[in-house]
Amino acid sequence: MHRTMTLGGALWINLANTVMMRDGKRTDGLEDPRFAVEWLMSNGLLTEAPEDKHAAGRMLAAVLPALMRLRDLCAGAISDLKRNGRLSDRTCADIAEVLRGLEIEARMERRDGGFRLIHEGRSPADRTSHAVIQSIADTLASHSPDRIRKCEHPSCILHFVDTSKSGRRRWCSMELCGNRQKAAEYYARQKKKSGG
Repeated sequence: MHRTMTLGGALWINLANTVMMRDGKRTDGLEDPRFAVEWLMSNGLLTEAPEDKHAAGRMLAAVLPALMRLRDLCAGAISDLKRNGRLSDRTCADIAEVLRGLEIEARMERRDGGFRLIHEGRSPADRTSHAVIQSIADTLASHSPDRIRKCEHPSCILHFVDTSKSGRRRWCSMELCGNRQKAAEYYARQKKKSGG
């Protein structure tokens, strides 16, 4: 599994993170069908891998247009939060428009003598859209906007929800960016000490 698929800590941020830097270039992970299927599985949007390339192609054809539109919406939401600390009227209108187009069904799941209601889209695209919009709502209900951050490594464009107790997380991943940045800072200090 590609390590960036779930680093965001929330489905909608993971979707925004499908545009990433790879070898110094901005790359769209969803353009690679294998990445797209793996991303859907890693983020709980597929319960099992398609049986073959043709099934994967059909499934992606049904879901990718919605994912691309949602990704733009997610990127806009991140931008809004960074700029204003809240979603803009435009982003809220875009979310409402997506919701109006969804066919949702409800079912119950029995649990400990009770039950819970589960709402999900009827088609794969509707299920995906509903899950992403629900993720935005859940994140904003449980985390302040300043906890949604961009990785501090200068060559990284990934975002994440800082769920740390201290609220001081700086990197999308310590392994990917934190160690690289710390190594760069260490070498810069050593170079300065040696007068180079």
